[in-house]
Amino acid sequence: TWNQESFVLRSDANFSIDEKNLETALKQARLDTEKMFGISTARKVRVSVYQRSDYIKFCEAPDWSQVCSIGGKIRLRNDAARGRLSDLEVMLKYAFGLWIVDVETRGLAPAWFAEGFAHQLAFPEGPPNGGRTELKKDLASGHLPNYEQLAGPFRYLPDMRDAAMAMAQSQSGFRFLIEKEGFSV
Repeated sequence: TWNQESFVLRSDANFSIDEKNLETALKQARLDTEKMFGISTARKVRVSVYQRSDYIKFCEAPDWSQVCSIGGKIRLRNDAARGRLSDLEVMLKYAFGLWIVDVETRGLAPAWFAEGFAHQLAFPEGPPNGGRTELKKDLASGHLPNYEQLAGPFRYLPDMRDAAMAMAQSQSGFRFLIEKEGFSV
């Protein structure tokens, strides 16, 4: 356990995690959330890091999932917690977005809202990796998930492409709400 002013990290002592990079990435996520949405919190972020197989089991997640927020805690796969700081910052912005919606709504926000918020925080220019292009293709072919399919946690979607399209659709919907309601993002 690594207890800092703004977060608590729990992980196996044998995991190779760069705590300083994790701390830097979480601080940046907090700053970006306040700057982008005007939301700040003094709440301490709880982060638990799991082996890949344990993460999949405990979070009831498919192999493609690397991070989620359940019960007010960020849950992170060990293999996703390593690497370049820039990658960790994007992932933890996304995780922090899921977490802030989770704790502020006591887990009651629909998945599309939490995912849209998290993706907007992590990818402020819009869906990554050609997401807009793929979204337009799916829209044209009538293959987009409906609202009911976007209400439940995306980590239950077994196919990574389906989840990516649901995330891109959620971010696009979230961006539309921001633009129409004047949140000035």
